Amino acid sequence: MAREWTDEERRRADEEEEAHYWATVEEQRREEEERKAAREAAVETMVAWFHEHFEDPQVQTPRDNETDSYIYP
Repeated sequence: MAREWTDEERRRADEEEEAHYWATVEEQRREEEERKAAREAAVETMVAWFHEHFEDPQVQTPRDNETDSYIYP
């Protein structure tokens, strides 16, 4: 036969369960913020790389003055 819990034991178990729930919620929120920060850092890195390596063909490609066409190297 199962033992009956006292009011104090039941209260303590409820408090522990609630504390565990809120710790889990806080951990999930923190993990989501870390994923968001990592994604933002990755996007910033990709944008910086793109701007360092991109050349606008209208500005960087030489043009032939007589025919006004691009000269592709």
